[in-house]
Amino acid sequence: MSINFKILIAAALFDLFATIVFGQTFSTPIQVSTDSGAHSPAMHTGRDGTIYVSWFENNADIYFSHSTDAGTSFTPPVHVSKQVTTNNYTSLLQRAPNFAVDTKGVIHLVWMEARIPNAQSDIWYARSTDDGATWTPPQSIMDAGDSSRFAQDFPAIAIDSTNNLYVCYIDNRYLMRGLIPHYKLQLERSTDGGETWLNPVIADKLPFSDAGTCECCRDDIAVSPEGHVYIAFRTSMTEGTSDMRDIFIARSMDSGMTFDSSIQCQLGDWNLTDCPTKGPQIALDGNENLHVAWADARDDFSGKLVSYYSLLRRADTSVFPNYSISSGNLPYSEWPDVAIGPDGTIAYAYTVSGPNLFSYSSDGGNTWHRSLPLPGGSGDAQTIPALAFDPSGNLFVAWEDINNNGAIYFSKITSLQSAQASAAITLFNKDSYLTRTPLTLSWSRPVRLNAADFVWYNISLTAAGTSISETVRDTSFAFDSLPEGQYTLAVAAYSILGKLDSVSGIFSIQSPASVSEPEALEDEAYPDPVTNGVLAIETTESGKQLLTVVDSKGNIVKKVSLIPNGGRVELDVLGLPAGAYTCEIMGKPPRHIRFIIP
Repeated sequence: MSINFKILIAAALFDLFATIVFGQTFSTPIQVSTDSGAHSPAMHTGRDGTIYVSWFENNADIYFSHSTDAGTSFTPPVHVSKQVTTNNYTSLLQRAPNFAVDTKGVIHLVWMEARIPNAQSDIWYARSTDDGATWTPPQSIMDAGDSSRFAQDFPAIAIDSTNNLYVCYIDNRYLMRGLIPHYKLQLERSTDGGETWLNPVIADKLPFSDAGTCECCRDDIAVSPEGHVYIAFRTSMTEGTSDMRDIFIARSMDSGMTFDSSIQCQLGDWNLTDCPTKGPQIALDGNENLHVAWADARDDFSGKLVSYYSLLRRADTSVFPNYSISSGNLPYSEWPDVAIGPDGTIAYAYTVSGPNLFSYSSDGGNTWHRSLPLPGGSGDAQTIPALAFDPSGNLFVAWEDINNNGAIYFSKITSLQSAQASAAITLFNKDSYLTRTPLTLSWSRPVRLNAADFVWYNISLTAAGTSISETVRDTSFAFDSLPEGQYTLAVAAYSILGKLDSVSGIFSIQSPASVSEPEALEDEAYPDPVTNGVLAIETTESGKQLLTVVDSKGNIVKKVSLIPNGGRVELDVLGLPAGAYTCEIMGKPPRHIRFIIP
């Protein structure tokens, strides 16, 4: 699949593993589970502030507990359901006993249960009318079109304001019938509180007719009060020799009866021929903006799992550029969760090697506070965090501690502070350019913004017969092989809060023979040849310098922004092969420095 614009992921934005950040504090963790083997928690709160937690034990025994004192204590765990079979994959990966609480306080719970070892699995349902003390017998919600040969997996549940139930899951009946080579995403509804279920509707509508969903990645569902349905899922779309395992959003504006074309959320393909077992989590805010959390190891990020955030505004058909919550320097980051508070605060937690990490935004996702570790259970060996706000704005987190054969822990997060509003933007490089291709144009980051502010730039380049539009997170973009002529460049800066500012400029592209060599402006570089891997450049400029290194064939091999120190910048060229290079320093006009690596 081709994407209309390329997202350039910014460098690491957070100082990870801090112990105290912006005054956030955590209550002392308490253990909710009592038996060994507890794993895969889910957590939600009721309208009265009651905190509910569910989890698996062993293969698929489901347990449930709740707290009526803001998490100070929890009731003894209740055994909701005993596993139907001993199939050991029933509760692995990201599977969890998912539930939702309706307006009457009734708890509706769904999970996948393997009925025949290593073969079919169904979606099962149970409910409780007494805060989880007792439960109805489990029942399969599968339709008459299902059979013992077809499997379902990864259910998620949501409820609208009139207590209609919505359950999404992946289904392999179309694969088993030989119709398409993948699973499909389905939605089932109940309009009578779970007594009966309507026939399933296919929810994913993807660019390829034979495309489907990832066979081992969770999906998640959110429903607005009036019944607008949003489902986030990972695809499996075969193109060439690899499958694209990208995050998409299915949306229905008529209570799940029909679905629009699925909207791509992951703006950087992840191509692989195996199942990544990484799925998304979503949450709707009061304005029906959909907030999406997921992890991927997209092709241009060296295979490292990074946790991302993005936003789909109500009625929009495209998402905001992907924002890396975790650092690309981490070996991996996965199992993210996202929750929205009553005041619009966005909470985000994810798993790394060691403690789970937590970040939040109090301005709609524009500014994110630095990530910090959640309080530990035994040995800080944590995974699968689950977040929930109560109606008063208190934020809670539950997680699985993988030491001591598994346990479910809980903590309250307090002292969240508001982020400062972003200032107005100032963009530079507005004057005319006279240059030749390849051409790298640059501009400044908006002034007085925090390093973690979510800012991106829409670039428009127009001329007679030429129109280029790009969206980038970096403050520069390289244009290759532009024909001669006069161009108009427009750069608009955006944040989640809206458009910040825009600037435009006019420049010309001329043939190399008609373009004079740029002035050196007293720049000097040494040593030449470069024998120690560092090219020192003396400069009279004081601000940030954007340097682009081009090899003898015109290929850009390095691009970096450096701030002069004592009138000098040091360019790291270690690792570049022997040859002749040109270093272009952006400015008015730009300067070229030639050097050799022996």
